[in-house]
Amino acid sequence: MTNRIIDHDTLANLCNNLFEAVIAIDQERRICLFNHAAEATFNLPMAEVLGTQLTDHPVLQSLVPLADWVIATDEFARQEFTLESGARRWVQMFVASENVHGQGKVKLAARKDSTNQAADPMREIVHDLKVRIASAKSFIDLVEASGDLNASQQKFAQRAHLSLVSMLSQVHEILDMTWLDSGGKLERVQTDLNDLIQRAVMHQEGYAVYANIDITLDLPPDGCVLQGDERRLSSAIGNLVSNAIKYSPDGGPVIVRLVRENRAITLSVQDHGLGIAAEFLPNIFQRFYRVRTPQTRRIEGSGLGLAIVKAIVEKHGGTVFVQSVEGAGSTFGFTLPAP
Repeated sequence: MTNRIIDHDTLANLCNNLFEAVIAIDQERRICLFNHAAEATFNLPMAEVLGTQLTDHPVLQSLVPLADWVIATDEFARQEFTLESGARRWVQMFVASENVHGQGKVKLAARKDSTNQAADPMREIVHDLKVRIASAKSFIDLVEASGDLNASQQKFAQRAHLSLVSMLSQVHEILDMTWLDSGGKLERVQTDLNDLIQRAVMHQEGYAVYANIDITLDLPPDGCVLQGDERRLSSAIGNLVSNAIKYSPDGGPVIVRLVRENRAITLSVQDHGLGIAAEFLPNIFQRFYRVRTPQTRRIEGSGLGLAIVKAIVEKHGGTVFVQSVEGAGSTFGFTLPAP
């Protein structure tokens, strides 16, 4: 068991990067943290939930027994629930020491979860590494939030932060590949690609600002709903956005566009970065394949990201594509069948 006192805003930011629903309550069972995954899982806006009781929302009634146990034991808990749609989702819950709305400190008691589905020792090791990296990242966030830093300190903190983000991204890639290699099944639910795209871009916002990248969204005004695995599609979208930023070392615009027409949904991510020579394009979606040029030598990456995107898209019955001109940028994307 570990106990840490961390800034509420920092905790909220960390939880918003998780695909599992995370809810924090106080001793009076009022909700003081409700992450984006919880919003999507229970179809409840965060603004309507914070400060209210679990019992104020019929869709959250099933969480009351879990909340009673968490309050009684003052321990972190994780449990799988079946939603009205039939989909199964993991929910994590803990007790915050104060009922605060974006202010103050939160005491988080966390323990290793013996109920985790993963029985593979290697997967457990990778998951533990993911937790440790996320923890280190949170402490960097706390350093930056604890007071004014001089120029050198700010520079080093940013470098450490980005390195940890990169490491966390690679851990997610390994977990995705483990899921794919084990014949992982999709958990299809009704989801809006607009929401997934906006969330993916929000998660990359700090990286984009650091890289001097301006991300523009061109999305259908009425949304774009389909049956898909939210977690896996989010991973694919995030990968494409991250790559667009990573391979634009001189900054510049990145355009994320979603179009629905002729019973097809097409997502494209266009950058104005390094571009790719035609000779490399046929292999670009292969595992561990990386373009080796003097310009890309210092860019970190595992060579797994695009292979993961391809596998996830194909599991959804879609196809991936790339268009690129060396020195003039690239457009990566995928097309999915529309309902």
